Amino acid sequence: MLWIPFTIAAAFFQNLRSAAQRQLKSQLSDVAAASVRFLYALPFALLWLLLLAYGFNMSTPEGSLSFLGWVVGGSIAQILFTFLLIRLFSYSNFAVGTALSKTEAVQVIILEAVLLHESITLGAAVAIISAFIGVMIMTIGRVRRHPRRSAMIPCQLEIDGNTVPGHIVDLSIGGLGITLSGDSLPLRAENTYLLTVNTPHVGGEVTFKVISRSIPESAEKAIVGFQYAHESTVQEKAAFTLFYEDNEAWARRDESGTRFTFHNILALARKTLTIGLASGLFLGLSSVLFRGASLSLEEGSLLMRSAYTLVAATAIQTFVLLIWLRCFQPGQIRQTLNNWQACTGVGFTGFIASICWFTAFTITHAAYVRALGQIELIFTFMASVLIFREKVSKAEIGGVILLSAAIVMLVLANTS
Repeated sequence: MLWIPFTIAAAFFQNLRSAAQRQLKSQLSDVAAASVRFLYALPFALLWLLLLAYGFNMSTPEGSLSFLGWVVGGSIAQILFTFLLIRLFSYSNFAVGTALSKTEAVQVIILEAVLLHESITLGAAVAIISAFIGVMIMTIGRVRRHPRRSAMIPCQLEIDGNTVPGHIVDLSIGGLGITLSGDSLPLRAENTYLLTVNTPHVGGEVTFKVISRSIPESAEKAIVGFQYAHESTVQEKAAFTLFYEDNEAWARRDESGTRFTFHNILALARKTLTIGLASGLFLGLSSVLFRGASLSLEEGSLLMRSAYTLVAATAIQTFVLLIWLRCFQPGQIRQTLNNWQACTGVGFTGFIASICWFTAFTITHAAYVRALGQIELIFTFMASVLIFREKVSKAEIGGVILLSAAIVMLVLANTS
């Protein structure tokens, strides 16, 4: 039963780490921001290992070639997962792709059977698959409730007879957000401007008529909000097609809500399908390999074997990422040092999350741990409802109920 509180704590601190990491996005590159979780977690992991060894007189296990193979494989797999997740964020529609990365809970069942020759009960397998279905339903509900996405589409805005270049960075069915570059001209609220979009998704260059919705004091390097002024079917079709990045979306607009959503979910997943599944594979693989590394240690208590495995993995990851940053992104290491306070917060919360994950992996099947870890989505859902007072769709509610039921099934299957 110990694996349950450790897994819940891991999911909780992982959310804290992600929130702290997002604050670094404006200061560091994507790779550097992702690397901080390893670079700044290593000192905490070392301190924890020393505390167990000298403060609590726990014997340190002896490593082996088998342990080294497991931990190196797990470390590289986790780095690849991190890079693939960053790659997902570079796409305009990453919600579905990110959800597909959650297939790791299902993929781990196969990976554990192949690599560790471990199998789980039928009841647990049903619970894990049900949890995955719940996550997918929640994702569909979220996409339907929030029909908007980020983008980076070149465009030109006609202002007082002058052409100002920019990029569309935010899209919805009813409007968009634009960042302007160069010498921005003054924009007046409620005026109509012509927008030319350069994208093949609407058959080349299409002129939109947009009405200014909110104008900041300085439009330069700021997002200017607009809403469409649909004055013709051609224009409305172009706006619809631009949002979904699918030339067939307009033709399907009269389909039933469920069928329409299903088609568009497939359209949104088209670019991120492979990367989402691959990221799930590497995350699941790292979990199984880290469990294999911990189990290969013949000596040491539960906490010591988990701490020893974590230190070895974090040290390898730190070494690899320092070389990467030094060779491909010079200057980013110094930036992490300049932002040491925020980075330390990421490192500490990342360390707590990691030691909880590793301890749970040492106790029980990685498939159980990764499936229960989906509880973080329930935490997020509850926060959106209770704290932020957001409206939720029926699909999201159904997904949460199914995911919650699956988690209860999984816990009962391991306590009976």
